[in-house]
Amino acid sequence: MSGFQVTVGGYWASAWGHVGDLEWETVADGGCDTASWSMQLGNRFAHPAVKRGARVVITVAGLPVWSGLLSEPDPDEWQFEARGLYTRGNDFLAFDGSLSSSSNPNVAVDQAIARGLEWTRPASILNDNVGAATPDRLNTVNELLDAYCQTAGRRWLVNAAGEVVTYAEPTTPVWHLNPDQGTFGLADDEYSTHLYLRYMNTSGALATATASDAGQAARYGKVERAIDGTTLGPVASITAQAAADGEVAKGAARLAWTRALTIRPGQLTTANGSPAPLWAVKGGDMLRLHGVQESQGLPMPYTDIVIGEAAYSTVTGQLGVTPVQLAARTYADQLGEVA
Repeated sequence: MSGFQVTVGGYWASAWGHVGDLEWETVADGGCDTASWSMQLGNRFAHPAVKRGARVVITVAGLPVWSGLLSEPDPDEWQFEARGLYTRGNDFLAFDGSLSSSSNPNVAVDQAIARGLEWTRPASILNDNVGAATPDRLNTVNELLDAYCQTAGRRWLVNAAGEVVTYAEPTTPVWHLNPDQGTFGLADDEYSTHLYLRYMNTSGALATATASDAGQAARYGKVERAIDGTTLGPVASITAQAAADGEVAKGAARLAWTRALTIRPGQLTTANGSPAPLWAVKGGDMLRLHGVQESQGLPMPYTDIVIGEAAYSTVTGQLGVTPVQLAARTYADQLGEVA
């Protein structure tokens, strides 16, 4: 495991013993997701840092690539698991400074940080209300950020530095997969070319915002789908339209993929053609697949996908890549959707 290090509560885990079976995942919607590793420490091992909630950071040559919090460790077999920092937003409510419910992302995030949320906010997310200024129910910070990204057509994550950021769907590939890596089947499970978002306007009346992709409709056929936007509360028409447009921008009119990829060392390059370090690939990055074939065997010069989940294993040195739009076809995929 040369070059990879794990710190727990600020202490090097390698100082306690050998760190093995290290794996971690990042996702497009959230950032650092899960991590796990094993150690052989003995029944009498004890350390004040080895406790639920200790900060876990994985570094490669000193560069942080994953950050989260330790789950309850297993002292019988010393198997360690950690959850990404973004999940902590589910543990904090969206309040303002007076503990009133807030729909302002900047205010809610900053107040949660002041109350102990282990994030930083390096830039403004939105210094305005998402929907009603005073929501009719208490929301978590993550629910508020999800609602904002729905209206803005963006995604949000907490990176390895603990920074909460939002970003638009990428349009330029960061990574390139070598040609002839197999087929990549298509599915129409969630395919929709014309979206109709039903929402409540600022007068309290129901209204509809529409968005479409004429190019995809001409290629694969028109499919209409309704979206429930009433969960946003009363919103202006421009906000509702942005939410509908955002669904199209995030791939509603693109066909889904039917399988994930396993990428081995030497198969991936950077944009300039240099060999890519597989551990550096993250959920939310765009990957260009050269010379792939779709399920009907039709060759395509290249296809760009947004990585929904990137899972790296130091045991195999391989990278598992799941597209943002993966249609569950295998039993394992279906279990993942249920989870």
